[in-house]
Amino acid sequence: MNKVMFMGVVARPILKFFFDGKIFLKRVSHEKTAKRRSENQKFVPDGGLTELIQDGDWHNHSEPEQTVGELFDSLGEFYSMDEDIACRLALTYMSKRKTKMIKITLDYDSANEMVLENRHIVLASGTRRPIQITDFKLMVLRKKGDVYQEDCSCDSKFMNEMIDEVGKAIRNAYWFLPYFISIYLIMDNAGGTGQRTVLRIMCR
Repeated sequence: MNKVMFMGVVARPILKFFFDGKIFLKRVSHEKTAKRRSENQKFVPDGGLTELIQDGDWHNHSEPEQTVGELFDSLGEFYSMDEDIACRLALTYMSKRKTKMIKITLDYDSANEMVLENRHIVLASGTRRPIQITDFKLMVLRKKGDVYQEDCSCDSKFMNEMIDEVGKAIRNAYWFLPYFISIYLIMDNAGGTGQRTVLRIMCR
């Protein structure tokens, strides 16, 4: 199981104000921009499930008359993929063009195309035949310029970036309290969540 960390803020529910105690939840990650095109097979946080998908379990959840977009949508939902992953799914296969084997990629730009219908593959031997679902490899495609979330440590930099957002979320949750009433945030200040100077600033 890959580690995915979240920062959460909760409080005692106050039912008469319809406040359920849920204030803030955010993945501990930084927004990054891809500098180059890349492919991977990290579909879900669960390593065992990811391995199952890599081994071709997804073939069992495809339909003969299905568009590329329909297949991606159904796989994303079936395996409970994060939206950031599901929207970047791609199918790849190798087909011979003249004397070379060329990788063909179908992503959401090909969403309206049929996965199997009227599509052929040329094997290394030169044999041309209709493509089969097992010829495809499921990938996560990240194009140059794509913005994505990358997991990070809950360190001083992250805590410093989040504390204002947390404060606003707390004020919004306690909409029924006047602004002149102070609201206190109790933090665990666990080791590794920030340098002492940053922790002192956040605890003021």
